[in-house]
Amino acid sequence: MRLLALLSAAALLFVTLVACEEETPIAFRPGCEVTLDRVLPDTSPVAGGIEAAVEGLWLASEEGVRDTVVRVGGNDAKVIEVLRDGCDVCAACSVEAVRCRECESVCRGTAPWVDGDGVEHERQACTERVIFQVPAATAEGRVGISVTSRHGEASGLWFEYDDEPTADDDDSAP
Repeated sequence: MRLLALLSAAALLFVTLVACEEETPIAFRPGCEVTLDRVLPDTSPVAGGIEAAVEGLWLASEEGVRDTVVRVGGNDAKVIEVLRDGCDVCAACSVEAVRCRECESVCRGTAPWVDGDGVEHERQACTERVIFQVPAATAEGRVGISVTSRHGEASGLWFEYDDEPTADDDDSAP
């Protein structure tokens, strides 16, 4: 009986350790609200399928693609890649600050950052970009875009579905 109980406890410990290893929570500062700046391109055929990118701040945590959701007109888009460029100073400020909003001018590169030790860091504009595949729509029209990550959710950008042919779509073009 004791051996069975010991083996059960060992199996439970192993399962717990494996689960923790795979799903370790990512720490982030409260107040790192997702901020959306722009989406490029901002139009797509109703059939969808094109790649687009949304840019802003605090779009993703360290988990990147795993915890970032983009919705276009309420439909989930396939997230292809999450890119962060020039975000070292922004990330350091965000970790040290009480609220991430205190670091927005630092993250946008419009102000230098002085850390807790009094060291001034160079201005560095952080660019976060989520590349996604635009989902199909049921009709033409303007729809909202939202991004959700562990930092929260933001909306406010608009996307246009349009079935007007472009020069690339026109078979009669030479």
